[in-house]
Amino acid sequence: MIFSVDFEEWYNLLGYSDAFNKNWDSYDGFIPDITDDLLDLLDELEIIGLFFVLGNVAEKYPDEIRKIAQRGHMIGSHGYNHDLVFELSRNEFYSDVERSLTILQGIIGYRPFWYRAPGFSVNEQTPWFYDVLAELGIRYDSSLSQVNRGYGGNLFKGRKSSNRLFNGQTNRRLTILVSIGIITVIPVATDIYKKVLFGGGYFRILPLFILNMLFNNKQHTETFFYIHPRDLYIGRNENVSISLIHSLRSNFGRLGSKNKLKKLMKNMLFTSPWDIDDANHEL
Repeated sequence: MIFSVDFEEWYNLLGYSDAFNKNWDSYDGFIPDITDDLLDLLDELEIIGLFFVLGNVAEKYPDEIRKIAQRGHMIGSHGYNHDLVFELSRNEFYSDVERSLTILQGIIGYRPFWYRAPGFSVNEQTPWFYDVLAELGIRYDSSLSQVNRGYGGNLFKGRKSSNRLFNGQTNRRLTILVSIGIITVIPVATDIYKKVLFGGGYFRILPLFILNMLFNNKQHTETFFYIHPRDLYIGRNENVSISLIHSLRSNFGRLGSKNKLKKLMKNMLFTSPWDIDDANHEL
């Protein structure tokens, strides 16, 4: 199991209105309030994680990103604008990821070689996806969902799922051939019912005993556990009026999430993301 964080702000949730998403710069963020607590928790549990950082967040908080890297964790790209990939053209996607990689390289001193798409939004509408990643120097990806997913009005409803690439087998790495090499894909953890175990509401809503019951270390040697900073934050509420459903998606279960995460992680075997890089990448 690899510990990962989709390192984004509370207002980067999928499913909000376009008007809301255009006002990001006017909202107060809480990344500086949660980063140290999260890093201290990982130190306590002796876990090295992979932080998929949104370029927009890195631009606002370069010191926080630098701090994460200095504490030994790996930095990957989560794109720049948190746009769903299937809503972008090939060129728009290239520009979005390139922008994020340039920003991150300027902060941490090396070009990230991991990527995760917002919302795991890779499907048959994005046949160029892995070719673009390879062109940008990305060699590892965690964007391909093993299950059908829906965000804010079932964004994936009616679209064919990419999980056919797994041929019915979940929780395993894939190697995808592209025009200029290969991309190694490592998925997020699923249970025996092929449901995502962790990340956002999945982690916050499900009781600890159910998560422990569904989880099997032997089946998850190379899969991702993932959370968001907002999953652990218990400070001030968002300074914007949002619907009840969006409030529940963003806030439910946050109060006890840190202790829940701590107990859950003690029962898991975590691998450093640096050990996955079998090509001996030089920074």
